[in-house]
Amino acid sequence: MKPKQIVQTTVSYKYGMLGFILFLIILNMILLLPRQNYDSHTYLLPMITLMLLFNHIAYHFTKQGWINRVMKTIAWTWIVFVWAYILWIFWIKIA
Repeated sequence: MKPKQIVQTTVSYKYGMLGFILFLIILNMILLLPRQNYDSHTYLLPMITLMLLFNHIAYHFTKQGWINRVMKTIAWTWIVFVWAYILWIFWIKIA
C-alpha cells in the first residue's frame, strides 16, 4: 500500500510557478542594480521574492529525507528574517 501524499501538485504548476518566481527575481535585480541611493525598504521586494522561492522549493520539490528538513528550515528561517526586517523598517520609520 502506497502512503498518501498530503499535497499533490501538477508538474505545470510546480515548474510554472518556479519559472515565475525566477522571473520576478531577475526583474528585481534589473530594477535594483541601476539605483544609486539605497533605502532600507529597497531590499524588501527581493527578500520577499526569495522567501517565495525558498518556500516553493521546500514544499513542492523536496518531499522526504534530510534535504526536506534542511529546505524547510531555510524557508522558515527566511520567513522569520523577512518579518523581522519588515518590523525593523516600520520601527525605524515611525521612531
